[in-house]
Amino acid sequence: MAYAIPAWHGSPHDFDKFDLSKVGTGEKEMTRYGRHFADRGWGHYFSDDRDVGDSYRRMMAGNGGKLYSVELDVEPKNLLHWDRPITEQSPEVRKALEGLGADIPDGATGGDLFKTLERAAGGDPQAASRRLSDAGIPGTQYYAHNDPAEYSTFQGRPFEKGVDASSGNPGDLQAKTALNFLDAAGGDVNKAMQNAVATADRVGWPDDVLNGVLNHLASGDIAMNPATRAHNYTISSDDLIKILGKE
Repeated sequence: MAYAIPAWHGSPHDFDKFDLSKVGTGEKEMTRYGRHFADRGWGHYFSDDRDVGDSYRRMMAGNGGKLYSVELDVEPKNLLHWDRPITEQSPEVRKALEGLGADIPDGATGGDLFKTLERAAGGDPQAASRRLSDAGIPGTQYYAHNDPAEYSTFQGRPFEKGVDASSGNPGDLQAKTALNFLDAAGGDVNKAMQNAVATADRVGWPDDVLNGVLNHLASGDIAMNPATRAHNYTISSDDLIKILGKE
């Protein structure tokens, strides 16, 4: 039995099969919020957190669009981790990278490597993903909730009184956001709070959202635990994706 990652994909479109030729067709809506469809690699984007998948549906389609439940026929150990240093990638990924011949600076992350490959391809993210795929790396993974777009684009559904019935419990989302800021800051609470404020100013979070994130950071009720963190995935092969349902 093939390994399968259960995941979610939000889209403004209704379809029955993922098609790489359609990658970027939601670009207009994504760029409204400072996102590019190849920010974390080129391909189809997914999350193992349903709320994240649904936030992208709402970002691009408001009350319309579709939320797809899928299985990804790939093991996480075979995906380039965007947020981790090359030295902390899985043995499978490190072995695959040996054949790339890319100049990888000390301390570089998976994201740094991808951008290096993209620049070498004349700024073409598809070519960079194809190079990884040819080496046996069919996509990328990265920590969910690091992306400010996931928490600032609830399409007219602001967090009110700590509960948004249409998207689950925002308190949980704010805690996850706080955790990711803390993790990115290496556990430095003050730096994490500064980064949260800067992000809120840049993307226009409602005050309730920012205050919720800051309260979680200040209270110490969260702890870094990368092993249980929600992840997003970018998959550069249609054949690795099976649609289970849509809503």
